[in-house]
Amino acid sequence: MYQRTGKINYAMEPNPLQPGTYSAIVQHDRKMDISYMVQNIAERTSLNNSTVQSVVLALVEEIGKEVANGNIVVVNGLVSFRAALHVPPHTTDPEYEITPDNANLSIDTRPLPEIKNEVETRASYKRVAHVEK
Repeated sequence: MYQRTGKINYAMEPNPLQPGTYSAIVQHDRKMDISYMVQNIAERTSLNNSTVQSVVLALVEEIGKEVANGNIVVVNGLVSFRAALHVPPHTTDPEYEITPDNANLSIDTRPLPEIKNEVETRASYKRVAHVEK
């Protein structure tokens, strides 16, 4: 589902082919108001907010590097990207701390509309599969 949250627009979904992997499409301004995103991810992954916040902050740092390297382009103050967050399977323990060292963060720098179309196509396949069952 594509969410509009004021400063952050994003879609996030678990990857059923790779358990423990979550993909997010994010379009945000550089102020990075992340509290809603953290809460939403925490609810979806059953991890506590502080654990998720550490991952999101690490992701923000990675995004900053990509922007600095010119791999992500800032247009009118907005940055568009897809980020895949790979969480080790044992992180269902709420005391387990996710860090950049044990969570693999990767960023897809394709144009956001192209990525959004891909997600919407997968979502339509899921709807069809659901109806057929």
